[in-house]
Amino acid sequence: MAAKGSEGTAGVVASSSSLPATQEGSHARKYTALCIKSREAREKEDEVILARVATVRDREERLAAIVTDLRKMEAQRRAAGAHPTDAELAAYVILRESADAALEGLPTLFGPME
Repeated sequence: MAAKGSEGTAGVVASSSSLPATQEGSHARKYTALCIKSREAREKEDEVILARVATVRDREERLAAIVTDLRKMEAQRRAAGAHPTDAELAAYVILRESADAALEGLPTLFGPME
């Protein structure tokens, strides 16, 4: 005779802290649902990261094209013996600031056109 709990099949007394099977099942379902939600949250986070990487790649490609054009212009000016114009200097500053912002994941002046 057990004062608390019930006897098992081998005469072992189960403690009163054991969960009934229905409660165990309920906890298992909650845990499974939590795992699924956690996995879904990770998948959404991964999608956001991948989209951000793609955006950074697009920015890098645009910035690389601008850098190439500016280097060609600089080479032409040097060949002609001319100094850079104010517009070229401004373009250099904007390009540098945009490149820094792109590397930090911040918006740039060369963001997607809408």
